[in-house]
Amino acid sequence: MNPDASAPDVSVLICTRNRAARLATSIEAVLRSMDVAQASGISSELVIVDNGSTDATASVVAAAAAEDPRVRRTVEAQAGIGRAREHGCAVARAQVILFTDDDVIVPGPWVLTMARAMLDGDADVVSGGIAMSEGLWRPWMTPTLAARYFAHNPTPPLSNPGLAGASMGITSEVARRIGFDDLLGTARWPGAEDVLLYVQALEAGYRVRGVRDALVEHRFDESRLDPRRLRGIAEGYGRCDAYYFHHWLHVRLPMPRVRELSHRLRYAARCAVAGRDPYDEVLLDRRRSSAFHRELRLLRDQPRRYAFRGVGRVGRPVPDDDLAASFEGPTRFRQSGEI
Repeated sequence: MNPDASAPDVSVLICTRNRAARLATSIEAVLRSMDVAQASGISSELVIVDNGSTDATASVVAAAAAEDPRVRRTVEAQAGIGRAREHGCAVARAQVILFTDDDVIVPGPWVLTMARAMLDGDADVVSGGIAMSEGLWRPWMTPTLAARYFAHNPTPPLSNPGLAGASMGITSEVARRIGFDDLLGTARWPGAEDVLLYVQALEAGYRVRGVRDALVEHRFDESRLDPRRLRGIAEGYGRCDAYYFHHWLHVRLPMPRVRELSHRLRYAARCAVAGRDPYDEVLLDRRRSSAFHRELRLLRDQPRRYAFRGVGRVGRPVPDDDLAASFEGPTRFRQSGEI
């Protein structure tokens, strides 16, 4: 139970930066879902975290807030989705926090369905289904590629479901103890803030549940399908993989330059076979792997931001009674993938 009697049951966060045209539609969908939850006795608020927008974002949010007092805007001027999510958690008033994105349309039951297990005390982290809009599918796109690079996961497993910011939820305790890495979701490391929170939650023994009855529609911009953009996404994810392996798993591979060269050669060999097909999955994976090894070499001598598989970043303030628990708990995550 929330000790603040005036606080809502659920806080919904949308972090946004320069997507005013899409944001209005996402806000409308969330408010409709909040109405459905309200009909079942679940109160909620919608917090828009403006991550340094220079377009009409402020006007869009102001218009929504004028129509519905449950909407409010807060500003995190320094760009970065991890930093924006962390800021949003700090200002959220509820003990259950749901996340979606500014290019996502949530269905009517989304707030109620996503929040229910956490409100009932049966889960600490939830992960909802995400489906790409039908108009974004292309003949070259396989389910595997869609899942890896466009977060398409319409039926997450009920246990160990993974986590993606387009449809996820955490309790305020998880936000307080773990939170989001403020360096992730930036130009150099353009994602993985949700993945890192997910593995830390598992490590700490939190209950993570998949939710299948609240499928959201991901209407991302078609420019993400451009071959150059897709190659950039693969490389960015590779750098995020390296960040995670260095800072959280404390991986230090021998002969890093040799490994980097080896993976560059494997990428070149695949180019010869695939004819530089920009949508070849093996080619994209090898590009990602090459970026991983280069970044892991560059990070090699950087101080770790986390204890080995630690819960909560080193130096991040947590209450004294959480300090011991922050670095204990069952080891559930197993690193996978070719390194």
